[in-house]
Amino acid sequence: MENSKRPSSSYIRGKKGVFYVKCLVDSLPFKLQIVALKPVYEVKGVLNRGDNFIEVSFKDLKSGSYKVVLLAGEEKREAPLTLFTLPIDFTPTELNQIITILSFLVPQPELDSFNYYKKDPDSLKSYWERFWKRRDPTPETELNEFEEEFWNRVEYADENFSSHLKRGALSDRGICYIVLGPPDEIERHPFELEAPSYEVWYYYYKNYRFVFMDLKGVGDYEIVDPPRYIFYELLKK
Repeated sequence: MENSKRPSSSYIRGKKGVFYVKCLVDSLPFKLQIVALKPVYEVKGVLNRGDNFIEVSFKDLKSGSYKVVLLAGEEKREAPLTLFTLPIDFTPTELNQIITILSFLVPQPELDSFNYYKKDPDSLKSYWERFWKRRDPTPETELNEFEEEFWNRVEYADENFSSHLKRGALSDRGICYIVLGPPDEIERHPFELEAPSYEVWYYYYKNYRFVFMDLKGVGDYEIVDPPRYIFYELLKK
């Protein structure tokens, strides 16, 4: 899975994070909070002129949506934060969705192991960590680039391909994006008079051409060419 070179997101994976703050003055006291209904984490310190990096620990936080609040002098800044930690924090539906997405990327025996271990939270946690560690291209570093890219693509699919019928990461375009990355070219046809809106995605390096059509008129573009079974076979190659 190659890097899609997307900008960094508000989705965080893992036990630690670093927030970047640029300051115009020296010795400015700050307080950074992670807030749910109330602050659940807080770190205090001093900002210096120039670039500052505030390290935050997520080890005691569960997956979910939060808000980051930075108070520095008289200034206040807020930003959304979505945190993914371990699968024990996922709902059963969310975990099954992730397993469905991974089914296009990993062998069936590993998927069977997920289904086996998900009955026991402790075993699932251990297997989850081993699963990603096996795919870490740089195990000597803290960052697992493969896992990071996977979640970046899931986030992008959810943000760009969701409809009221289906989560973006589970849509045909979403699965395609997660497995193959961004296409080399997209032809968009949103205002056809005699046919539903459609898009044509090209992956030249694989000689793939996919046509997705909004058959129901609700933004859920479905694969129409090649046939669905061939499309999914190609994604699993």
